[in-house]
Amino acid sequence: MKQSRRLMGKPELGTEEFPFLIENVFDYIAFRNEMIIGNTFSGIHHKVTNNIDFTGFTIPYQNAVYEGHFHGNYKVFKNIIIDDKAPTFNSTALFGSVNGILENLAFINVYINRLGKAGINNNTGAIGYGGNGIIRKVYVQGIIIQKVNYELAGIATQFSGLIENCVVDFVATKDGGYGYANIINSRAQQFEVRNCLSKGTINGGSGNAFGICRTENSSAKISNCVNLATINATLAGTVGSKRIAGGHANTPQLINNYSLDTALLNNAIPTIDIGASLRNGANATETQLKSLAFYRDTMGWDMDTIWEIVSEDITYPRLRGFNYTF
Repeated sequence: MKQSRRLMGKPELGTEEFPFLIENVFDYIAFRNEMIIGNTFSGIHHKVTNNIDFTGFTIPYQNAVYEGHFHGNYKVFKNIIIDDKAPTFNSTALFGSVNGILENLAFINVYINRLGKAGINNNTGAIGYGGNGIIRKVYVQGIIIQKVNYELAGIATQFSGLIENCVVDFVATKDGGYGYANIINSRAQQFEVRNCLSKGTINGGSGNAFGICRTENSSAKISNCVNLATINATLAGTVGSKRIAGGHANTPQLINNYSLDTALLNNAIPTIDIGASLRNGANATETQLKSLAFYRDTMGWDMDTIWEIVSEDITYPRLRGFNYTF
């Protein structure tokens, strides 16, 4: 990664005022390769200046740690493919362990296919694996697949930080192991997820699957989240699939979470664990979930500067700031 350069007469110093710029796919790959060899960019600022199309490029995804501040600048990374059929690393993730801040970035048409392998952990998160940082105002859409063994998530696995104001829209397939969660799959870690929206179709195979998170930590906190996703997985009982959260007899802190009342769980509308502080969330109608007042008054979301509903009673909320011409 360039340590200093000039653009239009202004130096790039890695500061908030003069961040290192990610202008194209080559900049991002160089940035990621620096992380792989051990540069954590602690305290360093990065800023994306353009939408980046990764078509035809191989993305480095080996274990790494990021401790800087990545300003997505409401840009889009699109057409990302990670096809890892012979994994040699514990994790597959675009950013590795996020110990810093990642914000204001969309990942569109992401395809991740990882084949599990004996002897390694096989954690797969579209954005992160591990870390205790902050991921906020991130939109992830695509297809994610993992065959057998360990944890899979739309944003992060084994993460112990904060995820807020994010949208995940995945067609996800997980076969066995520790299941899938659309936002976070952090079996033992203490984390917080708030004000997030889960969409798509989740297939947990012989394991379990969750609209927001899978956790065994009773101190983990999930609040003011909404699930629209359809969920299917065969594992039943206490550790069985849920529309909001679960995965263990220990119940995390669940506060004011809702699910579309017609969202299917294993091909049926659930009738147990229904409530704003329970694992399947409280039921809300499609009309409610397309209402500005519901998110502003019931969910407490910031509908003025972070979220918007483009057509009242017609569309679900989306994050402000992005150009939705993906």
